[in-house]
Amino acid sequence: MNEISLPYSSTHPHYTDEHFRHARLIWGRDEEVFWVYSDRLEGHERWDDAIHTANAKHLERSPAWYQLFLQALYDKPLTLVGIKSGWNWGNGYPYRVYGIRFEEEISDG
Repeated sequence: MNEISLPYSSTHPHYTDEHFRHARLIWGRDEEVFWVYSDRLEGHERWDDAIHTANAKHLERSPAWYQLFLQALYDKPLTLVGIKSGWNWGNGYPYRVYGIRFEEEISDG
């Protein structure tokens, strides 16, 4: 898992950056996996604990950080396969989309 921090401009694109008008892959692969939007995760009951857990182990905005954050949030093993980023047309706020594969999906074949 990559420990290099992804650029802030990629993980939090500004609404004037036309490159991110539609979600763009910024890390990993674009596969047929479960893709979840970051704004759907905000307010989750484990949100603060997941951030604390990830901050204690990895460099913020690194793929390893996002994977550990998502594992703590879902409270189960998973593999992060891709990260997309874009901005919301309605409000201009940035978002990320995480492509994840849960471990039970891997073991089931």
